[in-house]
Amino acid sequence: MIQRALLIAMTLLSADAALGQDWTARKCVLYSEAWDWVRDTHDMTGIRPEFLTEHQSFLDRGCDQEMEICPVTPEEIKLVDVLTILSMNEGMASTFVPFSCNAQNPPGATPAIR
Repeated sequence: MIQRALLIAMTLLSADAALGQDWTARKCVLYSEAWDWVRDTHDMTGIRPEFLTEHQSFLDRGCDQEMEICPVTPEEIKLVDVLTILSMNEGMASTFVPFSCNAQNPPGATPAIR
């Protein structure tokens, strides 16, 4: 009886882990689609090449949650607001997006790895 209960618990934990991995991958797909839409529909004037490169690195790394990108210009801050709202509309937490500025990652610095 205990062995059966352990087997069921292990199966459920494996299923939960797989669902978590699927959701993580799905979030990145949804975010990438939102980014494509933003690029196609928004004026990118005022967005620094460094910001775009850092953001592309985030996407290329599978939406690596270890990255922090600091928006510097007013246009970048507006862009970050749009991306955060779009992410939240898809059911992601606002912590999913890679945008953060702190002492280790001041405005204009290369992305920090947490």
